[in-house]
Amino acid sequence: MDHDLRLPEGGQDILPNKLSRRLKLENTVAGTLESSGYKKVETPLLEYLDGFVSDRGGIENTDIIKTFDAAGNVLALRPDCTIPIARMYETEFKDSVLPVRLCYTMDVFSNSPRRQFRQAGAELIGQGGIRGDIEMIALAITALKESGMRDFLVEIGQVGFFKGIMQNAGLNEDDTEEIRQYVEEKNMLGIQLLLSRLGGGSELADKLMQLPILFGGQEVFDKARRLSDDPLSTASLDELETIYNVLCDMGFSEYISIDLGMVHKINYYTGVIFKGMSGYLGQPLLSGGRYDNLLDTPATGFAVNIDQLQLALERQGDEAGEDIAPIFVLYDDKSIAKAYAKANELKQAGETVIMVHDENALLDMKEAHRPKRIIKISEKGGEEIG
Repeated sequence: MDHDLRLPEGGQDILPNKLSRRLKLENTVAGTLESSGYKKVETPLLEYLDGFVSDRGGIENTDIIKTFDAAGNVLALRPDCTIPIARMYETEFKDSVLPVRLCYTMDVFSNSPRRQFRQAGAELIGQGGIRGDIEMIALAITALKESGMRDFLVEIGQVGFFKGIMQNAGLNEDDTEEIRQYVEEKNMLGIQLLLSRLGGGSELADKLMQLPILFGGQEVFDKARRLSDDPLSTASLDELETIYNVLCDMGFSEYISIDLGMVHKINYYTGVIFKGMSGYLGQPLLSGGRYDNLLDTPATGFAVNIDQLQLALERQGDEAGEDIAPIFVLYDDKSIAKAYAKANELKQAGETVIMVHDENALLDMKEAHRPKRIIKISEKGGEEIG
């Protein structure tokens, strides 16, 4: 095959029907965010690499697609939207009245089998504590509901609970990260083998082996309190239980679940974290959480993976809107002006119009486009012929 016709690894063309549905889905999610007072912004596709791989950014260098500017500085194709918006806040909104509510619809890129992802998300900057967490989680649930998703759960965790257990374990950073990964994957055998190799105490092993199964409803909190009395873990549980109860009072109980084995990889998360899951898909529809250390003011946010959400909706049996059937305007060389005048009239009325000059091709075009009407324009005027 001609090299010029091949897609780069991880690339994907989006064809008209799918793109049309995706744009409608994006507009639905963005509309939900904007109707809650979030102002839409956009950041550059390229940012300096340092912002993503610093201690504050915490994204793995190998996950980032890189290039260079004319001065030799290393640039990154945007692998995340939160960090660029945090930069934007520091330079453009620093003197604004808090909280600042920003939203976006942008692509992110990764050195992964799927290189490019479409995200729509929101950032609430300057609102600390449970009020901001409740607003974010409620907004995420509403966005999924407004998109048409029915079968989904937003799983809520608290990174402080895990940190409270680990801070006195005496393990180095690499071993702690390996355990975190096993907990996130609910890989109990991995936890057991690692602790056996490290000579970890049985008490720590018992706690960590229970973390992957600490998920569910109200009952999770009692089980978790028996697991750890560390002050950080206890405070994290108290905060999470309050959030859970308020969200239930708001009518969201069927859409939420507690998961204390959820510990996100990106290390800028500092408190409540959450992700949206569907039975139609094995990957998160959205994820987010609190990142109070990224800025000098508290902040929280989330991002919807538009591609995953669209796939879940398709598997659910719903599309993000039906294809709009066009109207054909059939004309000949002598009626071009009249045909375009008629087409403009129809477009102003909200119709989609396809101009058809070759009457011999009409049958094939009808099969391809399924028009709801066909109007033939001649010197004498217009008539509907189908």
